[in-house]
Amino acid sequence: MDERLIEMIQKNLGEYVSAKKIHETLGISLSFVYSLLENEKIKTRERYGRKEIELNSFLKTLNLGSNIKAVEKYYSKADFDLNNFYNWGPQNEIERYLERLLLDELSYFTCVKELVKLTGVSKSTWHEIMEQGGILYLTIHTRKIIVTQSLLPYFREAMAKT
Repeated sequence: MDERLIEMIQKNLGEYVSAKKIHETLGISLSFVYSLLENEKIKTRERYGRKEIELNSFLKTLNLGSNIKAVEKYYSKADFDLNNFYNWGPQNEIERYLERLLLDELSYFTCVKELVKLTGVSKSTWHEIMEQGGILYLTIHTRKIIVTQSLLPYFREAMAKT
């Protein structure tokens, strides 16, 4: 897994987190989190009577894959600037509002189901966009987890076309 992505997740969640926080943020079921804790060697600690999970070892245990297709295809300069990891920040007031809305409604990670609820765009459309490399997502077994901040360049491009 990309170290920058692990750093970004740790920056948002912290070094040690509860299973409930992992469930809420990454959208992974609590039973799956607890089964990983039982079956894998994930570092934990007791704090204030609660068990906290070391996020770095948990993420490495998940063996997350990323959207490699986006890296394999050749980008023009304009496409590279649009999809650049460091270009996710808002560039004007509308984008700042949109970023706050996305993070408030969806948190830092989301799934296609939540995007459909928020935008009204069909699931097949979102899956096509992900397969084309327009949005950064992580694959956990068969589930695709979308990095919410990677939606901003996509919406920027959509607003530019209108």
